[in-house]
Amino acid sequence: MAESIREQATAITQINDSVSNLENATQQNVAVAHDAHTIAQQVSEISENILKTVHKKII
Repeated sequence: MAESIREQATAITQINDSVSNLENATQQNVAVAHDAHTIAQQVSEISENILKTVHKKII
């Protein structure tokens, strides 16, 4: 019985560790996605400015 309880406790600990690792990975993915979104917005603004500049020089 005691061995069974130890095995269950070990399994629960492993599950908790796995869930913590998944949570950390999820938080990192959120941060990367946020950074990628910010960069995409900046690139879009730069592209718009380039097009405006080119358009002014053509006209």
